[in-house]
Amino acid sequence: MTRPSEDAPADGDATGDEESADRGSPADAFAALSDPLRVTILRELSAHHRTAGEDAVGFADLRRRVGVRDSGRFRYHLNELRDRFVEKTEGGYQLTHAGIQVVAAILAGTYTDDVSMGPTELDSECSDCGRPAIATCEDGRCRVTCASDHALFQWSVPPNATADATLPEIVDLACSFNSIPSSS
Repeated sequence: MTRPSEDAPADGDATGDEESADRGSPADAFAALSDPLRVTILRELSAHHRTAGEDAVGFADLRRRVGVRDSGRFRYHLNELRDRFVEKTEGGYQLTHAGIQVVAAILAGTYTDDVSMGPTELDSECSDCGRPAIATCEDGRCRVTCASDHALFQWSVPPNATADATLPEIVDLACSFNSIPSSS
């Protein structure tokens, strides 16, 4: 009869593989972003990269940028982001690929803003019936149809891209990116 080793998990205990899978779960990733201080840390790392042109920033400089006096509190929250969203290098701390993606989604307003615009008549016509084109923007989808409801085109647009623009400006921008003749 073989005896279980002292290192073997007891019945019902998670194995090392299961623990690794838990650390990589989407729920754990979103939990790591649940504190506003952690989101601020990610934003500051991104801002440092954009303005200084450097990826890494030292602990003290990052803590100063974030505005936290208590270094223990700051270290705790930074460590909650480590490995998944932030990595430590010889030069300091920098965003991982996942960190860059999360910051891009935050800056785009993907998780926070819900913009509804329109319907707005555009200075163009439906190629099927000749009626005026009409644009709407809801739930991150901009759509151009006509009064007869012929679908002319649609696309996804980040909520923050619509913040200071009119619906015709958003349509013109989408047309330029998609090589579609503009309504103006």
